[in-house]
Amino acid sequence: MSADRCERLQAVLAVLRMRLARQRGDLPAVAEETQRLLEPAAAAGSAWPGLGGDLRTLALINLGIAAVWTARFDEADRHLEQGVALAHRIGRPYLEITALAHWAQLVSWRSFLLGAQRSKQAIELAGRHGWTEEPVAGVAQVALGMAMIAQGRLEEGARSLEQAERTLRAEVEPAAGMRLHHARGLFELVSGRYDAALAAFRTAERLAGLLATQHALILRLRSHLLQTLMRMGKTQSVDQAFAEMDGPERDSAKMRNAIAVLRLAQDDPQAATVALAPVIDGSVSLMNAHLREVQVGCLRRSPATCSATRAPPGAPLSTPSISPSQKACSSRSCSTPRPACSSATAGKVPLTPT
Repeated sequence: MSADRCERLQAVLAVLRMRLARQRGDLPAVAEETQRLLEPAAAAGSAWPGLGGDLRTLALINLGIAAVWTARFDEADRHLEQGVALAHRIGRPYLEITALAHWAQLVSWRSFLLGAQRSKQAIELAGRHGWTEEPVAGVAQVALGMAMIAQGRLEEGARSLEQAERTLRAEVEPAAGMRLHHARGLFELVSGRYDAALAAFRTAERLAGLLATQHALILRLRSHLLQTLMRMGKTQSVDQAFAEMDGPERDSAKMRNAIAVLRLAQDDPQAATVALAPVIDGSVSLMNAHLREVQVGCLRRSPATCSATRAPPGAPLSTPSISPSQKACSSRSCSTPRPACSSATAGKVPLTPT
């Protein structure tokens, strides 16, 4: 075998190793394989003629996806944006769709409108190339479905999730499968179908367990699972689950939110206020605070345990108020575009117990 063919084979093997490492959530291996790809591709007189741009694009995209998992959001945003631009410049639409789909997931955590826009870009590009049944299009459909559900556009969200369920292979891409079932669980919770929501959340939790590195969304997922149990009246089981948690997890903003819902279910609004106080005053940080609005909206659409939040299933999300995320958007430090931010939070109930 010639030296040129041998080195091309090494490049292909490195790409496969990087992909497999990303699929199983082995982030150190992703970083190692990415570095292995980037060094020769960037070297002068690279032995991989014609592959340098492709390899750099793949490396950027995989680094971006890995950074999303570990909540390094600024780093992820930078890598995925660069991946989209580079894939477009070198004429690699499949890579561009991949980067757009995962970028949509990331930007949805800042703005549902922007997330929907990125998702639609990926889906439309996949459609132009006949790739609508490819798993990468399913990743974009998950991001779009979540963005639609978050905005109360449930029928559109359901259609996107159904399309994603036809194309994604959850066991092959457990991180994508986890997000799909998480989104399905939220949709079922919004719709008042608690058994289906619980099943979806448990499936998402199982898929998350297949990853070598804990995903950034796992605490949010567990919080939603526990709150579903509360909606089903299983407050003792939830209380026991909190008692068995380690301190850092129980004291996280996501779990404090769940504890507040539990205390409301137990007719103890004062304890709920105490649980949320560190989140409200900022001593316990809450990333992507506008996602809490989706959760509270879900509770308003479900039979709630507190008269202040009780509404029949299917009731509109129509209680106007000023939420902490809206207040944050009035500050100069808020990077979310004002129209998107106000749309994501408008018409939702506040995070503090009423």
